[in-house]
Amino acid sequence: MQKPRLVIPGEPAAALQSNDFPIPFGIEAESGDSFPGLTTADLKRIDKDRGEVAKRGDGQETSFGAIADVDPNNLDEAGWCVVFARDADPAIKEALKPLLAYREAEAKQLFKVFEGNDGVLPTDDVRKWVERHGASFSVVDPQMGIPVYVLLVGSPEQITFEFQYTLDLYWNVGRLHFETLDEYRAYAENVIEYETTKTLPHKKRAAVFCVKNDGDRPTGLLHDQVASPLITGTATVRPLAGYKGFQTTPLLAESATKDRLSSLLSGREAGGVPAFLFTGSHGVRFKMENPAQLENQGALLCQDWPGYGPTLPEHLFAAADIPNDARLLGLIHFLFACYGGGCPKEDNFGLVTGAPPKQLVKSAVVARLPQRLLAKGALASLAHVDRAWAYSFQNSRSSPQVQEMRNVMVQILQGRRIGQATDAFNQRWAILSAELQETLSDRESMGQQVVSDSSLANRYVARNDARNYILLGDPAVRLRTDVMTD
Repeated sequence: MQKPRLVIPGEPAAALQSNDFPIPFGIEAESGDSFPGLTTADLKRIDKDRGEVAKRGDGQETSFGAIADVDPNNLDEAGWCVVFARDADPAIKEALKPLLAYREAEAKQLFKVFEGNDGVLPTDDVRKWVERHGASFSVVDPQMGIPVYVLLVGSPEQITFEFQYTLDLYWNVGRLHFETLDEYRAYAENVIEYETTKTLPHKKRAAVFCVKNDGDRPTGLLHDQVASPLITGTATVRPLAGYKGFQTTPLLAESATKDRLSSLLSGREAGGVPAFLFTGSHGVRFKMENPAQLENQGALLCQDWPGYGPTLPEHLFAAADIPNDARLLGLIHFLFACYGGGCPKEDNFGLVTGAPPKQLVKSAVVARLPQRLLAKGALASLAHVDRAWAYSFQNSRSSPQVQEMRNVMVQILQGRRIGQATDAFNQRWAILSAELQETLSDRESMGQQVVSDSSLANRYVARNDARNYILLGDPAVRLRTDVMTD
């Protein structure tokens, strides 16, 4: 094992090279280079989580989400609200009007609209906004200020990603942000159509799309430790196939091509368009000066890429590659890829001692691919903001730990509302945050000899990986598994 060298003031930060360190995903579009791993400078700039996170992770709270006498699947009990940024365009609310009216009929007295000065102000952090509305970070009582289901409407510049994932610790939170009013309108109409139609557009079908690029360790691990077990099962992982009557379409390794994903979304694969889709791949990062950045940041790098060299359009599945004849009504998409859900303005990793964080985009953005999926009929996308790491499905000893990802998928297939189904990631974040804080304290008091760089690095990445999942779409949507046919 190579021991990381010390950082000398004024020198670039040393990369941490041991196999015991977290394995990064992500590919640079222009060169095909892998994203760098952690540096010693990263370990000196670890951010501590807010007190709200610690409260959930320290064991003081024994019940999470809604109070025990509220059924989270019943909006009449749990409630639903929409939250706009104060400077939101009134035309956006008008475009969403059908969805708001539909949810009001379901939530009744527990339906709320937070807009204008009741919306998110430029000076608001998440605690200030919550307390302004008579609530607190504790078990949620929908009668006290804020209903259980919260739909944020606005860009991550208007309502930050941090606001979203921190609020999601206790509430069930999703986000809508589109480039056009027509996309808002289409999403609202599609949700209502799916939830009210007598003839569903799909049967009990799930699909798993996962690349295994040649010579590429991260996608090899994702394929072997997550995707393949979800299809065939192992001694410790039960397959999704057959669960609740769902049949599963595998598009793995050599089958995980751009053309096959396009075929799946157009309904040309056996079984038609799935109700649930998991995709696993590298996400691609473009330089700021590249004119393709905003359209393609986080695009899926398919099996077509040979494992080296620049990424070309024929290697990538981006928003523009969703077929015009794609039939996506009612789809829920779980997307594992760097920047798959969005990109922060500044990089949180690969830092240099004494230097400011590297700017990635002109302003924080929601990724185009899930935006277009939602506008084309998908109900929701669960995806990463920022970089993804293998720690999502491994422990610090590189052993597979698939149960949390699978548990979210199972709850989706059970017909749970998506905001409730994904709460396992919040619980994992809170627990890992508490463990990271304990590790930092031990290192400060006992030194690097007791708490190694590799141990600290793994705790750090584990916390960030769980935290950086976000939900795009209405958090109250769900698969209608009760009326789906096999």
